[in-house]
Amino acid sequence: MIKKEKNSLVKKIKLSDCYLANRKINIKGQKETPLYKKVLKSIKQIGLVNPLVVVIDNGYKVCLGNNRYLACKELNIEYVDVLISKSQEPKEIKKFYKFYKKVLKNESPYIK
Repeated sequence: MIKKEKNSLVKKIKLSDCYLANRKINIKGQKETPLYKKVLKSIKQIGLVNPLVVVIDNGYKVCLGNNRYLACKELNIEYVDVLISKSQEPKEIKKFYKFYKKVLKNESPYIK
């Protein structure tokens, strides 16, 4: 079930309700990259700082944050923060995420 919260840019949802937009991704290969290992270590130490960016499409399709998604799955994290994009266009999703980071830049010591 999709739970909507009023006036909130970030939603907390069950990770099991999410899936990767790119289903052809080589997950084993992805998990061996230095970036994935860095993301995994960071989430393990301080938790998920930057939300996944998703669109609603038969669940929550992860459009930005593949490494964060995979790391949370590996760490058995049940709930994650997400930003829900209304557009599925890659350029629009990236603009939406940049806007989010700009808005919260001064509110979080973790967002750079």
